[in-house]
Amino acid sequence: MAKVIAFVSPKGGCGSTFLCAGLWHAFAENSHKVLALDMCFDKGTLDFALGFQNDYIYTLEDVLCDRIEFSDALCRYGETDGFFLRGAYSDMTFDVGKLREYFKEFDYVLLDISSDKDAVSGILPVLDALVCVTDLGCVSVKLCDDFLSDLDFERTYIAVNKIIPTYCQSGIHLTVDEALDTLGCQLLGLVPWTPDAEIMLRQGMKHGISDKSVSASFCNIMCRLKGERVKAIDFKKVYDCFKIKKNFCIKID
Repeated sequence: MAKVIAFVSPKGGCGSTFLCAGLWHAFAENSHKVLALDMCFDKGTLDFALGFQNDYIYTLEDVLCDRIEFSDALCRYGETDGFFLRGAYSDMTFDVGKLREYFKEFDYVLLDISSDKDAVSGILPVLDALVCVTDLGCVSVKLCDDFLSDLDFERTYIAVNKIIPTYCQSGIHLTVDEALDTLGCQLLGLVPWTPDAEIMLRQGMKHGISDKSVSASFCNIMCRLKGERVKAIDFKKVYDCFKIKKNFCIKID
């Protein structure tokens, strides 16, 4: 049975789509059968982040309305077992239980979802984990905290994206420890900011991840999602911004 993991950013621009796409690439490159599903519907951009914007014809809506078989609607990443399916071109309601039937054949299913409360509540029954993505800006952390305070889901984790050490050192951004103290959730992983991020998103993750520190961050997060114990990555000055240096892991039962 697939492990279903959703990614959400309460504040736009924090990188839930970027993280979802990067984790999809990591799982696919490590011989896991993984599906990335864009659940933001009319505002979804996961197809661009993955590099499938010109490849798909059918959407989840076509599958649920029995216009096409599920397997025929998928886009595949080369010879790997990495697959993508666009959600829909407009908002739609559906039986979330039916999704589990489609997910059975995969090892992991990664969902890029909207932070709309109704949308999140509707998808929770099929989730094994919810990853809330934030950067270290005060507004981002505040909105993330507000989102989490209204959420009753035990298997919720934090991923910190776009870490810029000099911003933390100068006080422009919070430190990782300050953010985690505010949010009160278990840390899943850390991703540094890189000038190559926009290039990666423009080209699509299926064309590769050019920054080694970002690639290593995605691989570490992937390993933790698999239940492995992995040391927090040391991307140079970032350790000046937070104190977490020990090994840590999460467990998805």
